[in-house]
Amino acid sequence: MILVRYGEIGIKSRRVRNRMEKLLVKNIKNMLDQFGVEYGEIWRDWGRIFVDSGENALEYISRVFGVVSCSPVSYVSADLEKIRNKVVELAEEKDVRGKKFAVRARRKKEFDVTSREIERIVGRDILEKAGGKVNLSEPDITFYVEVRPPKAFIYTDIVKGVGGLPVGSQDKAILVMDSPYSPLAGWYMMRRGCRLAVAGETGVLKGDSERLVKLSRWCAGHDMEVLCLGDLEESFTYSRKMIDEESVYAAISGYVISTPEDFEDWLEGTDPSVPLLSPLISFEKEEMESGMRMLESMEVAEEEVERFENAVERGKRIVLRDGKCLTR
Repeated sequence: MILVRYGEIGIKSRRVRNRMEKLLVKNIKNMLDQFGVEYGEIWRDWGRIFVDSGENALEYISRVFGVVSCSPVSYVSADLEKIRNKVVELAEEKDVRGKKFAVRARRKKEFDVTSREIERIVGRDILEKAGGKVNLSEPDITFYVEVRPPKAFIYTDIVKGVGGLPVGSQDKAILVMDSPYSPLAGWYMMRRGCRLAVAGETGVLKGDSERLVKLSRWCAGHDMEVLCLGDLEESFTYSRKMIDEESVYAAISGYVISTPEDFEDWLEGTDPSVPLLSPLISFEKEEMESGMRMLESMEVAEEEVERFENAVERGKRIVLRDGKCLTR
């Protein structure tokens, strides 16, 4: 069983939150499907999503935009004695003897034992039956207990996710390939919930072919259209046309500004009539390198990259989905 946490979604209104939760569940399913990971039921509880799958799903769930973190969990019925026994069993598996540990508990109000009491009782059980030393500030291992009647979930590991908002929760934008970092700019706008189209010169698209195919895996289940155009000016012209037609709401630039001269060059190269999003405009080099490593961590098949490059050479309007080139 996998427990999934989200962040920013939780501050939305009830109506928007419900819509985004449903979209996040759909995107989790799409991500697991494209990597062939088996799973059973997926359900929502207030502030959490639960996925009936094995630990091999963690790697892929953590890559879904909107997921802040996830954990492999064990569960028992929401009964204090069963919770105590399960935590002690887990502590013995983890061999806490000689280690510093802490217990952190959360509960829904219908469970009549307070979180503080759960921590105190369970911590004493671990101390007496499994060994270890209590250290709440710098533990070697932390035991988490979440009581959500009719079940209680117990875990020790937390896998960090990419955060943000689910892809598809915001309007579509067009990524203009005006910089070597443009794919990363697209990644960050996906992280803000945007679906993408891409516009660029043939040579630029071929040069970034692998990154673009990988980028399409990050928006699991959503098509990413790629447009082969003549030059940068034509890309902005086409972007303005799509905005006028209301098929996209803005263009995305991958430009990075390090000096005043860079800013002047950027202004000269953009079309002031096009609403422009520049997520990397103030990024430091280390931030961009870290982001690129994250983007490139997706695996893609070499034949799909070659298929994409061949379609670019033919100047076609290309559709990428889940790391596959659907244009033949």
